[in-house]
Amino acid sequence: KRQWNVLEGRKVNGAGEGFFQYTISIPEDVTSNGVKEAFFLVEVSAKEYFVKDQQEYEREQDFMKGSLVAPSANPNSYPMTDEQLYPSKISVSIDGREVYSTTLADDPADHQGVLS
Repeated sequence: KRQWNVLEGRKVNGAGEGFFQYTISIPEDVTSNGVKEAFFLVEVSAKEYFVKDQQEYEREQDFMKGSLVAPSANPNSYPMTDEQLYPSKISVSIDGREVYSTTLADDPADHQGVLS
């Protein structure tokens, strides 16, 4: 559906189906002879697709004219998802070959008591 950056470009969000692709260059003076493993470290999480994150929504809501209450429309909101989880499937591929796959249950940072 959508990809957007936050935190002055230091964090990228994605919603719906799709993928993020990273190209990692290996310095020319490094050879793979004898290399048994390598690490790629990334912080990932799943989250609800908030109203405020959608490209089009009624920013100037007028509840007297029938607008529905949408707490996640507020740019400062981060509703908790303790009761309803928002899982995401993750797979990691190297040179087109899947090397890891898992499902993220939810965004752990938004659970009651973690940030509140």
